[in-house]
This record gives sequence, structure tokens and C-alpha cells, in this order.
Amino acid sequence: MFLPRFALVLFQEPFSFELNILNRSPYTYKGMMKQIFEVLLTIGIGLAFPQTALAQTCECPIKGGRFKDFNAQSSHHSPEYSAVINSRDTDSVRSILTGKVFRIFTYKYDSQISVLIKVNDTTVVAYRRLFKIFVKEGDILAIGDNFGLAGKNEKGEFEIEFSYHEKLKSINQESILKCEKR
Repeated sequence: MFLPRFALVLFQEPFSFELNILNRSPYTYKGMMKQIFEVLLTIGIGLAFPQTALAQTCECPIKGGRFKDFNAQSSHHSPEYSAVINSRDTDSVRSILTGKVFRIFTYKYDSQISVLIKVNDTTVVAYRRLFKIFVKEGDILAIGDNFGLAGKNEKGEFEIEFSYHEKLKSINQESILKCEKR
């Protein structure tokens, strides 16, 4: 069930699929064994492919959210920035991410928060997850009721600046996906 997720780590390809983990409980013996196996598999992939599974992190000045900036390296895509979104740090129970998403990595569970990710016209639903999404400068993301624009500030630091959706409600879905630098 979790092989497609780790196949993405290995091949670093864009994707669209649904994770059906509604019946997985982290408090049952079977659920705990699955978590342990996923952790061990993640560690194994990290040791085998250190540049793919691991990234050097640094704190990133993000307005309106708690993010970390990753120095992403990929042989299949041009250099990109990525941000880690911890669903426990959002005010909304459901967070909607709209933008260019290349890969999602699963690291830990959150039993109280569900996350809805929308990429183009494909919706990917997952629960109790910490997501790592790759965004490029100029991408617009929607987190709950807020829109964020990925870019660099005057200091050259990567950040995502959020504005309340009323300021951008005239922007439809297609223009959001096609939007470039502001």
C-alpha cells in the first residue's frame, strides 16, 4: 500500500494518486507495525540515496505560517525550493494546497488533522501526515483560507508570503496554476 509513495522517492517523478489510510490506526498493533516498517524503510532509502531522501535544512522566514526552507537537489528538475508543512501548525482542520507539487514524503502521524491536497484537477487526500512539498518561486499556494506566494524577499531569502483570500478571490483556479512572479 505504501510502495507507490516510496517509489516516488526513488524515481522522483510527478504523481497523482489517493492514499486510502482511513482504516489505519496508529494505536493498534498492526498499525504500529506498519509505522515501524515505514520508518525502517525510510531510513534504508535515506542511507541508500542520501541526496534524494535527505536534505540540508535551515530555518526560513515565512510570513503567516511555519515552514522550513530546503536546499533541494534533483537531477530531473531544475533547482527548486521546498517547504515542509506540518498540519498541526495550521489553524484549519483541512488545508488545501494549490500549486506545483512534485513529491510528498511521509514522516509522522497526526491523529487530529486531515490534509487535502489539490494538484491541478486531481485531489489527493491523506490523514495524520506531515508533508514535504516542492515549490518554485512564483508559485501560489492556498492554505485553508489564505493564499501564499512563493518567492524571495529583498534580502534574497526564500519565503512564502500569505494574504487573506479576499484579496485574491478574483483569481480563478487556472490563473493560480499559471501565475508567475508577481
